[in-house]
Amino acid sequence: MKFAKSNIWPAVVLGILLGGVCRVIFLVNYPYIILTEDSYSYYNSAIEFVRGGFLRTFFTNWRMPGYPLVLSWIMKPQNTLEYDQVIPQFFASEKVLMALQMASGLAALIIIARIVWFLSGERRIVMVLTLLSATAFSVFWYERLMLTESLSVFFLLLWTLLVFHLFEKATGARHVLVLFVSWILFLLRPFFLYLPAAALLFLLVVHKGKRMAGMTLLFLLLYAVLPCLFVFFNIQFHGYHGINTASDFNIFGRILQYRLPVDAGRQYRWLSDMVEADRYQTTNPFLFIGTYFPQYYNTPQKQEEFRLFTRAVLKANLGTYIASSLPSIIPAILDQSYIPVVAQYYRPLSPPLALLFNFHQTLRYVCLFFLPYSIIFLLLSVYRYIRTRKVKEKYEVFVHIIIWYSLFISTLGGYHDFSRFNVPSLYLLNLATLIALVKSVRSLRSFVRSRHI
Repeated sequence: MKFAKSNIWPAVVLGILLGGVCRVIFLVNYPYIILTEDSYSYYNSAIEFVRGGFLRTFFTNWRMPGYPLVLSWIMKPQNTLEYDQVIPQFFASEKVLMALQMASGLAALIIIARIVWFLSGERRIVMVLTLLSATAFSVFWYERLMLTESLSVFFLLLWTLLVFHLFEKATGARHVLVLFVSWILFLLRPFFLYLPAAALLFLLVVHKGKRMAGMTLLFLLLYAVLPCLFVFFNIQFHGYHGINTASDFNIFGRILQYRLPVDAGRQYRWLSDMVEADRYQTTNPFLFIGTYFPQYYNTPQKQEEFRLFTRAVLKANLGTYIASSLPSIIPAILDQSYIPVVAQYYRPLSPPLALLFNFHQTLRYVCLFFLPYSIIFLLLSVYRYIRTRKVKEKYEVFVHIIIWYSLFISTLGGYHDFSRFNVPSLYLLNLATLIALVKSVRSLRSFVRSRHI
């Protein structure tokens, strides 16, 4: 699709103005950066970057280094790293971080407008969906938090747009840009580890030929270098044969929630015995380890054994694990519980923000329409491809792939905080759902008209 910038700039300007007004209202209510339990670990990683030991801090099995690196670049010039997190000097520094995250949210509206133009090619739809995205309450909230979500939103949208351009013309330079942003996404959140592979496999379907296959293979090999380096240095520095311990805790949380038998992990009796002694009464994995084995955090050998235990139990109960996790897809779409829970520790939502929150909570229910529509749409796309060997509506198909990837990874790889897992794909879910509704209404209208002729 030939892209005409003049078709989106009115939507972009109005979207940025509306998004700016909404953010000012939010700023008045929440003038400071908001810290959660996870924020402190990012902050501590940033301190380690400034104090030295870059390699060991970069390749760690606790926190991905992308966000702590950003914190260290912002906070070092402000000379605030020696202050406690809760004193005024710290918050003075964090205004820079808030400004960066809010700016990324406004810049994301430009990308959203371009994505919608690819999906619809209609200025009215671009205008409506850009303005709707400008009021996305969940994103405002995460722009106030010292967490990776706000930057993940921006870079996932940027990555999506770059892949769209690859669909148009798969040049070497565009592959390099997609590779670079793929690495950034991985450094922000290991959640995105497998997404570039899914994109490139779909690209092979769109662009056939030996040259394309060669470029795709080269891309995947180059992309895999960074995750492999993480595994290598984690083994060297920490004796941990994985990328990040977060996945271990998430899987362990599911094991506790579903009361899965732990016989397959019996060789790690220190853990299996504790699970059986607890009788699955504690379902929070962090609380479980903190209560029964706090030495875990200072014992690299136990961290590796914990990883092996979760994988062994998962493998032995894979069918039950998947069947029990998939029903969480609907709660994953609806969940915004993280927002009011954190808000109550600061101040209640003001009436305008409460209205905005309730509106977007209602929109979450509308997004449930996406599930049946997407299943039918993707099945029809596969059927058409088998018949014609061409992918019709490739941009929309790809957006659906991203959304399903996020939903599956969040429900299979997480045990709570679905709103945090899925906020990077929130914009895409809203866009795909509303475009699906427009198409469905138009199809129904055409069908009704044809019946009256």
